[in-house]
Amino acid sequence: MDESLSIKSQYATQYEVFLQVVVMHNYYDNGRCKDLVIEPTIETKSKLRGYNILYKPQRDGFMLALNRLKDYSLSNFLRAETFDFGFKINNPQFLRFTDLPYESGQFHVFENTNSSVDGRMHSEQYVGQSTCQSTDNEGIAGVIRIHHLPEKPLFFNSHDDAQNKSKLHFIHFNNRKVRVKYLCYGNSNLTNNSQFVFVESVYENIRKDIFTSPSKVKMKNGDDGLEFLSTDPIDLREKFPDYWQLKRGKSAGFPFEYKKVLPLPKPEGVVGTENGFVCELIVKL
Repeated sequence: MDESLSIKSQYATQYEVFLQVVVMHNYYDNGRCKDLVIEPTIETKSKLRGYNILYKPQRDGFMLALNRLKDYSLSNFLRAETFDFGFKINNPQFLRFTDLPYESGQFHVFENTNSSVDGRMHSEQYVGQSTCQSTDNEGIAGVIRIHHLPEKPLFFNSHDDAQNKSKLHFIHFNNRKVRVKYLCYGNSNLTNNSQFVFVESVYENIRKDIFTSPSKVKMKNGDDGLEFLSTDPIDLREKFPDYWQLKRGKSAGFPFEYKKVLPLPKPEGVVGTENGFVCELIVKL
């Protein structure tokens, strides 16, 4: 056996995960959020070395592992301690598809002492105003704060076996709801006969979204256009279970049916208005 491989294997099994933090987001199809860059603060890095704890970054959070060969029941491991992990959002579109205050500068503090029974690190069901502090710095950032307390120990040092179990905590972001607006132009037969044109959901058995009847508008280039607006807000998603199409039937003197698949909403098109959030998509017919 390769000696270096044996040493590496022994080193890996010497540690046991005692805490895991997972970041979740309803926008993503798999529910996991990969938009946070997380790193221990300089002070926390020093503490982790002193306690002989491994920090293991994950794509959707991080894990902490204890050295199984150390005795964490000693008095110096029983006192209260705090570990801070700074984070920042690395996705420039994050605020557009996430249900957060629409402010460019935000600093969030997540703490395991805020956890409910299920391990949530914020008091609300989803991350919102309660963890948010305004800041002069651009972007969304913050700190994930892990407390080790005598009454709620993280380390495997309790006489109660129920306490000596790995802790799972999570941060859960919700997707933003937007009204979808289609601005369609480029076909005078459609724009001049808008009373026969409509937008329909293709898979009505999965989800049926209702769009308004078309309104005639002038496009920025001067062309006549049609505007369709969803009557209710729609959850922004990485992937949609349905799609919409613009349609005109064969009736009313039109010998051929017209169909055009419409583009799905994207975060890049989201804008905030007085009446909520709208995702605007321009479509050439």
